[in-house]
Parts: sequence; C-alpha cells; structure tokens
Amino acid sequence: MVFEHFPHLMIGPILATLSWVVLIGLMAWTLVFKTRLFNVFDKVRFDSFFCGLLNIIFVFFMAFMGSEFYESHKAASDSLMRERAAIQRVLSIELPTGELNQKVQDTVKNYLQAVIDVEWKKHLNRQQSETAQQASIALTELVFQARRDCDNQVITHCIDGLTMSRYLSAVDALREEHDLRFSLGFQDKEGLRYLLCVFLALNAAISLLLVYKHEKRAALVPLIMYCLSVWVTFLIVILHAEPYVGFRGVEPTMLENVLQKLS
Repeated sequence: MVFEHFPHLMIGPILATLSWVVLIGLMAWTLVFKTRLFNVFDKVRFDSFFCGLLNIIFVFFMAFMGSEFYESHKAASDSLMRERAAIQRVLSIELPTGELNQKVQDTVKNYLQAVIDVEWKKHLNRQQSETAQQASIALTELVFQARRDCDNQVITHCIDGLTMSRYLSAVDALREEHDLRFSLGFQDKEGLRYLLCVFLALNAAISLLLVYKHEKRAALVPLIMYCLSVWVTFLIVILHAEPYVGFRGVEPTMLENVLQKLS
C-alpha cells in the first residue's frame, strides 16, 4: 500500500490505516443509506446474527495476518541476536599471531559497517552489500591463507585443526544468519491481503448499518465505534507487517555496540 513507499515515516502506517477506515465508513454509509442496493431491508429486518458472523470472519483473518507478521518480527529479533553471537564467536577465537587476529578484527569491522550503513539503514535488509559479502568471504580466506603459509613453512605459528574448525563454524553461522536476515527482509508485497481485510471490514460495516436501517441517526454512533476499533486493529497488525520497517522495526543496536567496541 501507499505507506510502504515511505518506510522511514512514523506517521505513515497511522495515516494509511486511518484513511482506510474513513473510506470504509463513508462507503458503507453511502451504500446503505444513499443507494437503493439495500432497500429490501426497509421492509425486512436484517438479522444481527449475520452481522456478528461477518465480524467474526474479519477478526479471524486479521488474527491470522497478525500472527504471521508477529512470528516474522520475532524471527528477525532472534536472528539479530544469533548474528551478534556469531560475530562475537569469531572475535573470541584466539589465532596464532597478533597480526592475524588484527586482520580478522579489521575484516569484521568492515563487515559491520557495511551491514549497518548499507544493508540495514539504506536498503532495510532488502538488498545485500557487496562489501559485506566480500568481508564474509575474506574471513574464511584469512585462515585458509594462514594454513597454506604454514604448510609451505612461510610462517612457524600454525593454526591447529580444532581452532580452525571452531573458527570456520563461527563464520558459517554468521553467513547463515546474514542470509536469513535477507529472507525476512525481502518479503512479497502484502497489498492483496490488505485489500481483502478492507473488503471484509466493509462487509461487516455494511451489515452493522443494515441492523440500524430503520434508525439512521442511531446508526452513526455504532459505526464510529466500529471504525475506531477496526482502525486500532489495522494499526496493530500493520506495525508488525515488515520486521525492519517503521518505528516498530528491528534496529541494529546490538551490531552497533559491537562495532563501537572495535573502533
């Protein structure tokens, strides 16, 4: 929808959902009281049970969407913690020489800067950074080169098999969480499902007004209360729609703290 094109604006989801609700209320009022589509209910009273049934369908659909969005948001938070843990594992492994340890720290620093500035803040984890990819490859190449130098007797301080295994395992875990972050950030547009939600809410609003078809003035207050409830429901779900977007989005604070310690 429109607010997806302005992901950094806090007000975007609020205005978008409010506009949907106002549109729903106006359309329902116009269709029921300004057109002849529902004139049959001037003589026959609309069953309030059917109104309740339509609202239950709407609530179930919103609950389904909200649950899916929340799980995605939680997965993004958990992935961030695992990515930080993988970085700390890489940094905590003591390699044979201080020069090699320094190269690892510099490479991790380059990786973090690219992730935070480019992937996270600029592209909202929808596009990978070439620098971050090269840095993750370089982390592996550093120990392989050290091992080759050791085999060729260029250096005397060699990496033992256990240390190398632990180091490569940490780097692999880092790459895995890096790829998972993009699978969570790069999601299909939810426009169709949003339209279905609006359609279900419109149906429920029409059914509510049909209950009050013979009492037009009395229908205004229930419609306003219903639209406000729908607005809050929409807003709660939309704020979790994309895990890295908006003021409820997951922020790279943990990675920034690691980068600050390395600087």
